[in-house]
Amino acid sequence: MFVYKPKHINIYNIPSFLLIPYKIILDKNVINHIAVRKFINNPISRVRTDSSNIYFHCKQTTDKWIFKIMRVIWNFIAHIRFSKRTKWLISDKNLNKYLDIAKSWDILLTRWNWNATNISIPGFWKHMSLYMWTWKKLMYDFWCKKLDKNLHYIIESTSDWVILKPIQELTKHNDYLWVIRSTFSVDKRKRVVEKALKQIWKGYDYIFNFYSDDSLVCSELVLKSYSKEDNKDEGFNIELENIWMWVTFPPNNIMKVLNNQNHKKKPKLVPCFFIDSIEKTQKNFVSWDNALLKSWDRSRFSFLLK
Repeated sequence: MFVYKPKHINIYNIPSFLLIPYKIILDKNVINHIAVRKFINNPISRVRTDSSNIYFHCKQTTDKWIFKIMRVIWNFIAHIRFSKRTKWLISDKNLNKYLDIAKSWDILLTRWNWNATNISIPGFWKHMSLYMWTWKKLMYDFWCKKLDKNLHYIIESTSDWVILKPIQELTKHNDYLWVIRSTFSVDKRKRVVEKALKQIWKGYDYIFNFYSDDSLVCSELVLKSYSKEDNKDEGFNIELENIWMWVTFPPNNIMKVLNNQNHKKKPKLVPCFFIDSIEKTQKNFVSWDNALLKSWDRSRFSFLLK
């Protein structure tokens, strides 16, 4: 379950006198649903704390400091490479083969070898993004003045923020590309694109909090764009996973979902395109065999790859 509003869910458990600093930034719907709202204007009339309130107040403060610390740590790790190789393996020729059949809303999985982040992120696949198509075909007029109408764009959550960028920038820094296509209705796919575009410029979530929309990790951007808007809507039913101290969804897990629904008559996801690579020979190729379905089971460590 994803919590979209209120943004500060823990605010419900904070004493009334501690709500004053948050009064300006809280959504009006939150204010209206807080049981102690009538005491906000006169906090002296009700000042009460207990262990639960103190815990959540301290947790919120601690999370802010953890966020700042993790941002420094992750940015430092992201720039560590265990190889002098400066050229990535995905070729323009193979990328163009995908662009010939690409569809907006395609889910892209990528991986780069010899990066320090590969050790900390579980599974073979490390990054997830959405293909947006060319702006000329998408016909989003308010962006046309800023973006090249003929370039192929993706949307992804980077270490700084959610951003649109040409797909060539993604593939020129990766060694593998896996494309998954959803089988939802055209209306749902359009809403997926619209929801993703609304996340532009949101920051990266260094504490991997899937229960907040203030900032997003790469898989969170994709999954929330594809999430159900109501019980009757199409969308993913995704189980989050405990990774260290966080509840999150590693990009590699979407491959597990794809494999687990192969027996269904109407799968939500279907394999579309796979650019595989051989690390030892520095070659890449388009693969159509069972290797693409089993790629999620490969080692996360680059030195163990063929």
